[in-house]
Amino acid sequence: MNYLLKLVFFRFRNVTCFAVFFGIVLLGFQANASEKLFSLKIGPTWPSAISTSWDGELLYGSIIDKKVGFGIAADFLWNTSSVEIDTGTGLKRTIWDESSYMFPIMGFILFDPVPQSMIHPVLKFEIGYNSLLYSRSQDTGIAASGYYYGLIIKIGADGLYNLGEQTAIFVGLDYQWADTRNAANASGYFYRRDMSGIGIRMGFRFLL
Repeated sequence: MNYLLKLVFFRFRNVTCFAVFFGIVLLGFQANASEKLFSLKIGPTWPSAISTSWDGELLYGSIIDKKVGFGIAADFLWNTSSVEIDTGTGLKRTIWDESSYMFPIMGFILFDPVPQSMIHPVLKFEIGYNSLLYSRSQDTGIAASGYYYGLIIKIGADGLYNLGEQTAIFVGLDYQWADTRNAANASGYFYRRDMSGIGIRMGFRFLL
């Protein structure tokens, strides 16, 4: 019974967070924004559960007075690894391989305090629903292959360099909280994959 109550609370809390935040995002799209914002970035991330991964993200939304932006973010993180042994005959054999593909959908809000400066900081907050496809060729008891899900939260800071009035390049740091889990089995047990970690980002931003 306690497990059921915790599960209901967990899902209700997540749905509430999503509803409130995406409500703010929709208000941002409806606001009388002077411009649309488009951003593309990529870089390495170091999640707790796996080794160095690559993470790409696309942001689209509205920005008001070049200072406050709202919108939707689509993210894709991937990692593949394997262990090989030498058979002694010049041939190698893979004893296990592992892959992780994470694709959260998030809403974001950002703040650009001094957009008129050639070099300026941008602070960003994102929250959304996280999906993870994990597979491993050998069962180690650490985690089962399959679909994982959960809440994801990201905070980040970028340093932008304006190439013109509407275009900028940037580099920045992100930290994500992403503790995913799979569906419980008949006995109520489940696995977790902690995908939280820090990342480095580089990319372009366009105001349309």
